[in-house]
Amino acid sequence: VENVEMNGEESKSQPTKSSGSRTLNEVILIGNVGVAPTLRQTSNGSPITNMRIATHRITSTGETKTDWHNILCWGKLAEIVSGRVTKGDRICVTGHLQYREVAEEGTEQKRFVPEIYARDVIFLTLNNSNNRVQEEKE
Repeated sequence: VENVEMNGEESKSQPTKSSGSRTLNEVILIGNVGVAPTLRQTSNGSPITNMRIATHRITSTGETKTDWHNILCWGKLAEIVSGRVTKGDRICVTGHLQYREVAEEGTEQKRFVPEIYARDVIFLTLNNSNNRVQEEKE
């Protein structure tokens, strides 16, 4: 597999052994926070923050539609985001898309809820401090 870097230089990388080809699961969203994030802890004590952000798109008929995205932040990123982000803030989230299986109450049907697992959050609402926070590798 050959990649051409943006500066025009070629780089070679090996395909993954499991699939034989590359795949990509990368999400970048810029939007406004709909509800202030809530910080909680998992059963093993890991901090987790969930929030929803709104993005807007124009349909083929020219109508503006709002899409809501569920965002999850883990660890130190969760702690920082919960302390700095408030409703209405504009943020940029980079991460990956994952689906959580949820059983429908009262039925045996299941549905899948899309969630963005944040790796990087940039605060776009102006303030006096550093506006970029990245997930810390443990």
